[in-house]
Amino acid sequence: MPYEIIIGRNGQQPFTIPGTCEAVSHQHALFTVDDNGNWFIEDIKGPHGNGTFVQDVNGEFRRIQKKMIDRDSIIRLGCGGHNSFTFFANRIIAPDNFSYEFDLLHHRLRALQQEQAALEAINEKKAKKIKTIRAASGVITLGLLAYAAVMKSPAGFAPAAISGAVTALLPAPDQKHLKALAEKKKAILVCPKCFSPISETAVNNRVCPLCKAKG
Repeated sequence: MPYEIIIGRNGQQPFTIPGTCEAVSHQHALFTVDDNGNWFIEDIKGPHGNGTFVQDVNGEFRRIQKKMIDRDSIIRLGCGGHNSFTFFANRIIAPDNFSYEFDLLHHRLRALQQEQAALEAINEKKAKKIKTIRAASGVITLGLLAYAAVMKSPAGFAPAAISGAVTALLPAPDQKHLKALAEKKKAILVCPKCFSPISETAVNNRVCPLCKAKG
């Protein structure tokens, strides 16, 4: 038989949703475990309600009607802000112990740090290539100017032409992906209880400085 829990301010979930979370209905979502052990979250109110959202791999919340989830999934009831309520699906089976969530945050932090280090290494290689190309273009420009002086031929075009060609060849550092990664880190590194942003140090220390949740 499937296992079902109504989640909301008057729901059956094993944790309290504060009454101040007015965007959360008294019966907002349905959590189900089917006969095969698969987890699902379903919005009860439909398109006219305040919505049930599940965070994707980039830290963005996507509105759902019904979606398969796992214990790592982050669910938000409501459109966001202090009137909404956000929680790890794992809290349904372990409401007061955040060890699993802090383990998960630490794992995600390491993955983000590795991704950042890889991008920075690529940008460092590009910076070295830029330096080499500019140095070479400088030598060529000086050589052309010297040749023009000896031959008494006009060479005013040479520096500008070479500069334009070099600019076109230079590999631009990937600042766009670094910025996107920083935004992703900001969205993912949050306290598993109060969901306020927390630092890398807090993740490593496994404690939220605001609500004191520990893992």
